[in-house]
Amino acid sequence: MISPLSDNSLTHSNRHLALRKRIRKQRKALPEQKRRVAEQDTARNLLKLGAVLHAQRIAIYLSVDGELDLKTAIIDSRVRRALIYAPVLERNTLRFAPLRDDTDLRDNFLGIPEPVTNAYIAPCHLDAVLTPLVAFDNNGTRIGMGGGYYDRCFRFLASRSRWLKPKLIGIGYEFQRIHDLERQSWDIPLWAAVTDRGIYRF
Repeated sequence: MISPLSDNSLTHSNRHLALRKRIRKQRKALPEQKRRVAEQDTARNLLKLGAVLHAQRIAIYLSVDGELDLKTAIIDSRVRRALIYAPVLERNTLRFAPLRDDTDLRDNFLGIPEPVTNAYIAPCHLDAVLTPLVAFDNNGTRIGMGGGYYDRCFRFLASRSRWLKPKLIGIGYEFQRIHDLERQSWDIPLWAAVTDRGIYRF
């Protein structure tokens, strides 16, 4: 028999649901010009982060839902001859596939573009992972869209003494930074976050 959710779990879930709704609405309403400026500022800040500059195998995301576009970061990584990977949803976790100029893409069931391929890299072999987010706090706690895909994929990072990479780096607008979020046992914290206003290391 499955026990019902506790009141605390329901409260936590409701808070996150309200937060996701508010920030996603604010993100989608951002004027195009301000969005482009924020993307350029975020790209410049990324170039100040050694974990990104020196990464040979870097995972990015393909933006949807008003997320910051990483086109500039992708171009810069290719100039540095880094290998770029993009996430592919598989069951309840992620796999990472090579992303090249000629890579075919198709939308998954959530409407997110994915590479069409059977070639993947093990997540533990990535150097840096630029992760989308809805919100993050000053301790590196990240809230995504609620599917838990990144948390399940990078569960092995919970043993930080053994796994030193990849570095999970959240990407978002400055207004997505929240003072304090409640972290759950399954949440895998960020190593750093980069916004249009700055770099936050945890």
